[in-house]
Amino acid sequence: MFADLGVTKALVLAGDDKIKEVLRKASSGLDIIEVDLSGAVQASEGTSPANQGNGIALYLHTSGTTGKPKAVPLRHSNLLNGARNVAQTYALEPKDRTYLLQVLFHIHGIVAALLAPLSTRGSIVIPPNGKVDASRAWTDFRDTGCSWVTGTPSILQALLAAPCPDPIPQIRFIRSCSSPLLPTVFSALRSRFGCPVIEAYAMTEASHQMCSNRLDLFASGTVGPEAGNAKICIWDGGNIACQLGVEGEVSVSGENVMGGYEGVSPEKNEEAFWRGVDERGNEATWFRTGDRGVLSTDGHRRLTLIGRLSEMVNRGGEKISPVEVDEAIMLASDDVKEAASFSVPDDFYGQEIEAAVVLSQGSKLDEAALQNLLEKRLAKFKIPKRIHFCEGTIPKGKTSWCDGD
Repeated sequence: MFADLGVTKALVLAGDDKIKEVLRKASSGLDIIEVDLSGAVQASEGTSPANQGNGIALYLHTSGTTGKPKAVPLRHSNLLNGARNVAQTYALEPKDRTYLLQVLFHIHGIVAALLAPLSTRGSIVIPPNGKVDASRAWTDFRDTGCSWVTGTPSILQALLAAPCPDPIPQIRFIRSCSSPLLPTVFSALRSRFGCPVIEAYAMTEASHQMCSNRLDLFASGTVGPEAGNAKICIWDGGNIACQLGVEGEVSVSGENVMGGYEGVSPEKNEEAFWRGVDERGNEATWFRTGDRGVLSTDGHRRLTLIGRLSEMVNRGGEKISPVEVDEAIMLASDDVKEAASFSVPDDFYGQEIEAAVVLSQGSKLDEAALQNLLEKRLAKFKIPKRIHFCEGTIPKGKTSWCDGD
């Protein structure tokens, strides 16, 4: 990353010799500048990055699931608008306090968990050493007076199984983002904590949140309507967006969206955007998310995600969403703890779908039995040709398909 961005200087807290040693090994010739914060003073009222110009605030790298990770330059205005989108969607106030579940080197943690509450003069509780301990998280949440949390489905699922103090903490809402939340987990969270469970849709390139369900309008399986000043439409080529109810590529515009990747060719950046109007007549430059989805026709314009365009399995012309198959496998039996479907080459169809599954200890479920159960939930061509059973857990990277975090 240093080489990619041409980094020549690094700021390090005075006395942090371990970090200095790591930096020297990582990049020869790096100018390391020690900073002493002992004399730091509180910023004056009204001071914000908006008053200090609109340069690049930070760079983040995309997950690189389709190739080399790309550098995303986010300006101060991008981040401020991203934070406001989150704060406005959930009506955050100074009295609101969140418990930090997300790391602060990904956009989810930076914008939703840190900048959004700070933008409304709210507060954040950071676990000891910045690491979440599921065994004590809910006790810490209650004892420090927190009112809401935001996390990935995997973190929320771990916390769902964690011990909870009696009485159960009063939670204003639980927010899920960065990958799809299974309906079973959605229902279990609502049942256990008796609060709204809000699913949102976000990307690094859009300074996090683009769509979200609302506290008074939420439903499992959808990521809700547009959030804040972000504008969403569905595109399938040309310079006019699709009508509501038509599937296509999800596109976004707004002050939260980056202006283009850094370090890629002009042609690659041009491919990442299209210029035209949405179905309401709004003209803009739209960023292509690479996600396939559809906007509802019920008046709310709620977005339902179908899957990554690059991940859709094309089985002899039949398109299969791995997300749909994953969900069906998880719902097929209580014995299924994890599931991940994927495409494999096939001499006849071009591509076939298979799946990796983790079962609960002692389960007698086998491939044939699980395939039979899936016949009740999926069309025959969507049922995985082979099911691979894994022990422990399915290997995962640190990034996920919705948000680059």
